[in-house]
Amino acid sequence: QIDIEDTGIGIPEKQLKGIFISFKQADGSTTRKYGGTGLCTTISKQLVELMGGEIWVESPSGISDDPETPGTRFSFTIKVFSNEKIKKIIQDEKITKYHQIKTLIINEKTGKDDHLLEILQNFGISSYVTNFQGKTIDLIKSNITNRTESYNVIIISDTPSFNGFEVARQLHQHKLSDK
Repeated sequence: QIDIEDTGIGIPEKQLKGIFISFKQADGSTTRKYGGTGLCTTISKQLVELMGGEIWVESPSGISDDPETPGTRFSFTIKVFSNEKIKKIIQDEKITKYHQIKTLIINEKTGKDDHLLEILQNFGISSYVTNFQGKTIDLIKSNITNRTESYNVIIISDTPSFNGFEVARQLHQHKLSDK
């Protein structure tokens, strides 16, 4: 349950029943003095009901002793679901296998990959960054002979001065990738 209460002018008891009717205000003179269209309570009621809840109003709110500002309390309930009920079963052995993945990031400048490296590191994935397009193919060739040291994933950044498509073409041409 959620309660919203104030120490405002309050709502006369005879007006409480109609407070959730469109364009209805407790007193027409309040529109001139305090503003408002009389739609907010109607919209709030519709939203609460859409969420399977109930809304009600009490005036005076009980938090003020001043008869000039008795206040109002709006209360509502809605149906919500806890994430505690939706537990995912995660097998630790699947997570620990990430450390066996090696990635090679080929980019024009290594500084641009700090965020990507951090994400991969958080998963336990080892990564190597190179920004030398010409040496990249040789690096992959040397690692391909040793399956435990070969790269599982290669990420290529294509920029005006670094032709990622050419690197991908060479990888395919030299049969250094099966994807």
